[in-house]
Amino acid sequence: MDIVKTMKYFFIKLQDGDVMWYSPDQPISRGIATVDHASIYSRDGGQGAKAPRDSATVVLLRDRPGGPYEVFLMRRHGKQAFMGGAHVFPGGSLDDDDRDPGLAPCIDGLSGTDARGLLQEPDLPESTAFGLFLAAIRETFEEAGVLLARDNAGQVVDLTDPATAARFAAYRLELHEGRLTLAKLAEREGVRYAPDLLVPYSHWITPTIEPRRFDTRFFLRGFRKGRPRSTTAWS
Repeated sequence: MDIVKTMKYFFIKLQDGDVMWYSPDQPISRGIATVDHASIYSRDGGQGAKAPRDSATVVLLRDRPGGPYEVFLMRRHGKQAFMGGAHVFPGGSLDDDDRDPGLAPCIDGLSGTDARGLLQEPDLPESTAFGLFLAAIRETFEEAGVLLARDNAGQVVDLTDPATAARFAAYRLELHEGRLTLAKLAEREGVRYAPDLLVPYSHWITPTIEPRRFDTRFFLRGFRKGRPRSTTAWS
């Protein structure tokens, strides 16, 4: 599948032959490719433009022996208002609950200051920076069934056991319907969320020509072998 072609409607349309490589020593890439694009891809967008909503997206990668890595994508329902029918990474908008200070005891080693530094956005409110990491964790669990958290033994939560998978599948539905929060889930299961498993990778803003706009931070999460310990299958 050509991911660039799939996503270019939402992101910058690179000219034919343009290739962008990323290495860890480079700064986070931003959603403005040239001066000509600066106005339509900016957060403010000029007079009459709708302000974009803060959001988070996670790119799940899996090593494949003897070949290139695999990327996890989901196909949106064709009737959805935004990018209907497109193949996308799991993600969504920042919720108020993602900024809840009460989540701090449920998280391994991340403060608002840490989050802002990792995102390389010094002007971003700490509560928003902190919330974006939690939004990434929540949305990845809600949409892909992958929970980035550790159990009481410090091990990444394993959801491959059928009984555990069924229990957490019910939690996914409750989260999606707003009947459960991350804080309550952590209390029930004794887990601690693991934002250190996420690597901030990129930052893109929907152009002003779109009626639904998002200010999206992209995170990477890689798996060395096998499949993610999730409530869903990775085919």
